Amino acid sequence: MRPRILIADDEPTIRKLLKLEFERAAFLVDLANDGNMALTLLQNVRYDAAVLDISMPVCDGLQVLRAIRQQGLPMIVVMMTAYGSIDGGGAPPCRSCPRSRNARGRRRREERHPRGAHDQRPEHGR
Repeated sequence: MRPRILIADDEPTIRKLLKLEFERAAFLVDLANDGNMALTLLQNVRYDAAVLDISMPVCDGLQVLRAIRQQGLPMIVVMMTAYGSIDGGGAPPCRSCPRSRNARGRRRREERHPRGAHDQRPEHGR
């Protein structure tokens, strides 16, 4: 049986792109263009996962996430945002995910060599 995923985003281009990628990965995909539609689908269909845009008009992704948790629905939830970071708001701990390879490589270098670490050279012979 193929896993089923709900994608909720108010941007049609993002919905289409995610739908294509998840279908390519053998998922059954349902789309919602806002949080209210996502809540309706969640009442009628069992999902293995959901991708929710945090910022949607009327009912946002955080409200949908709270409903999922209150109903005890066993699913993986991925929250996404166009903003660089989010401040809590009921979302679980998050890690930002850079979009470009250069940004990912820069983040890895920063994780291996925190700022200032390269300036701390051992003193020899003093």
